[in-house]
Amino acid sequence: MNAELLERLETQFNEQGRDAAFESLIEELRSAGEYDALFHAMLAREKVAMGLSPVRPSSFDNIPEERQEAFENICLAAAREVGGLLIAAGNIPRAWTYFKTIGEPQAVRNALDQLDVESIGEDQLDEYINLCLYEGVNPPKGVEILLATYGTCNTVTSLDQAFPQFQISDRKATASLLIAQLTKEIKNGIQAHLETLDRKSEATTVRELMDASDELFANGQYHVDVSHLQSAVRLGRCLDRGDEQFEPLLDLVEYGLQLDSSLQYTGEPPFEDFYEAHQAFFHVIADIDREVSLDYFRKKIEQEPDEQDKPILCYVLVDLLMRCERFSDAAEAARPWLAGVEDSSGFSFADLCHTAGRMDLLKEVALERGDALRFVTAICEEG
Repeated sequence: MNAELLERLETQFNEQGRDAAFESLIEELRSAGEYDALFHAMLAREKVAMGLSPVRPSSFDNIPEERQEAFENICLAAAREVGGLLIAAGNIPRAWTYFKTIGEPQAVRNALDQLDVESIGEDQLDEYINLCLYEGVNPPKGVEILLATYGTCNTVTSLDQAFPQFQISDRKATASLLIAQLTKEIKNGIQAHLETLDRKSEATTVRELMDASDELFANGQYHVDVSHLQSAVRLGRCLDRGDEQFEPLLDLVEYGLQLDSSLQYTGEPPFEDFYEAHQAFFHVIADIDREVSLDYFRKKIEQEPDEQDKPILCYVLVDLLMRCERFSDAAEAARPWLAGVEDSSGFSFADLCHTAGRMDLLKEVALERGDALRFVTAICEEG
């Protein structure tokens, strides 16, 4: 700030008092867009009004206990105002500093929803991707930015790293964006292939396009990076029957099944036969030959020679049954391999028994294991 302003503030302080000087300072900072300084000036004003030293405006160290709640509310209001001003000024990453501190991400998420990816400077891309994806403020926008700027390969890599931390709604949204991207790439690839065969197709889906020629997969041919395809299918396991990208996801699985066996990479158990297993998985959700598809996973458990791996396989079956709202069947399936699992942030056998109305199962397991707490819990629920 220039010397003239500082002199004016001093004169105002001497003639009109501290309140007038602070008001002038705050308005000057707001007009100049010096929002970080504005935040501290607002807090300094309140400390002076409390009769406290303003030397460290945002510190709570010199705030009496009985006034800490009031000062906290002042801090919250100042952070909201400054964060909002930064959003309006187009500095969303800096605004996040304030909204993150007060635990209010929605304003930043909303601003990112409205953000045009093309308006982001090249030197800001990584900052926005980190904010959206790794800070978890708006994962779908992060994937949108990645696809538009760094392409599918980097998107898949980044999404794989961040995906487990997302809420289910963001998992669905980000997986759907990747599925849509792979669908577009396959459709473009097949159309280009058909042109080389002097054929055309008016088909609008991958499944329909695959019927346009018997030569599309001859001699190990493919139309998309197959590792990207498998990532999209794998991440798509979070989708449900009514989701917009669920049918295109089924088409991706059908496409994968047509690939040469050398291009169908082995997945993690029980998805070793990657596309066959995912076809069964999604058919359960879609209610297509549901019992046959459930039996696929039951047999996987039965045929697994390593007892230590069976709980992992069992969880997939139980998850499918729960998603079909067959909770009693899920509890029965979980009993042999998951009865001891009580994860406060994940699967709980006791919770499943409660949801299924099968406290008899919990009681039986408690008796077998000598678990007094579970036993009392079960008989209380039964009574």
